[in-house]
Formats: sequence, C-alpha cells, structure tokens
Amino acid sequence: MDFNLRSIKAFENISEDAVKRLKDNIELYKYPVGYPVFGKDLIPNKILIIISGEARLVHTDTVNLKTIHKFKPLDILGLTSLLRNQACEPISASSELTVIAIDEKIILDFDKSDSNFQNYFDLNLHIAEIYDISNKLLTKSPLCKYNIKEIFDILSSNVTLKTLKDGEKI
Repeated sequence: MDFNLRSIKAFENISEDAVKRLKDNIELYKYPVGYPVFGKDLIPNKILIIISGEARLVHTDTVNLKTIHKFKPLDILGLTSLLRNQACEPISASSELTVIAIDEKIILDFDKSDSNFQNYFDLNLHIAEIYDISNKLLTKSPLCKYNIKEIFDILSSNVTLKTLKDGEKI
C-alpha cells in the first residue's frame, strides 16, 4: 500500500527503518456505517489509522447514545487504550470507514525503542484520555450540571499538558 506514514504526527519523526517496518506490516480494513470499531471494554490488538470516512467516539448513558467526538482521516484509533492497557475508546464508524491497521506488537516495540514516538505520546493529551477524564468527572460528581459532551468540550478546549521535570512539583 502506498501511504505516507509521515503525514501522521505520531510517525513524522520516526526512523526510515521504522517506516519500512510499518509499511511491511500494515493491513487494510473496511467498516460499514454504524459498525462498532472498538467497544468500551476492549483493549485493541491493533491500532487503526483512518484513510477515508469518519468514526465517532460514543458515550452510552442510561438513556441514550451521544457522539462525543468525530474522527477524520489521519486520526489514530485504539492507541490510547493500547498504551494505557485500559480500554477507553468506544468508537463506531459514522460513515463507510477505511483504515490501515498496525499490530500491537509493532506499536508497543516502538513505544519502548523509539524516543520520537514516545515523546509524541508523552507530550500530547489525546481525545480518548480527555473522554476518560470527562467520564470520571461526571461519575464522581452526581450533582454536576453538565452532561458528558459538555464536560468533554470544556476540557478539550481548555486543558493543557505540563510535563514536570525531575523533582518539580505542581
């Protein structure tokens, strides 16, 4: 498959050997509209990069299903759950969806061995993490006047990540 992996921020600074290894091991998947790509309780064994179509991060409460965020081409799905070893990405296809899939072993190896790849994920807050924080805030605050989507929107537009140096305190 001819696809520019460097067009994806997480991979723009990895080595040429890493790019070749990725290209040699990607698969192409297609999902129909509405198909559940990842469940809320599933840690994926592959990460997915959207080539065409859209997917949505969904939240189910006691009454209904809400779209929290829409993913578009070049967005990565499943990576936060994989790296955290905790399912946190309930995602379904909101249109016909074409993705490339990369096996977890390769991604976990990059996370251990490639400092550029590590830095990208260590220094950036990701959609699934903001969703997880939003969900925890809502669960722990039963009198909260906001719904999950409103909490997510507030956090995603106002939260920044600060990396502390050794010995530094907040």
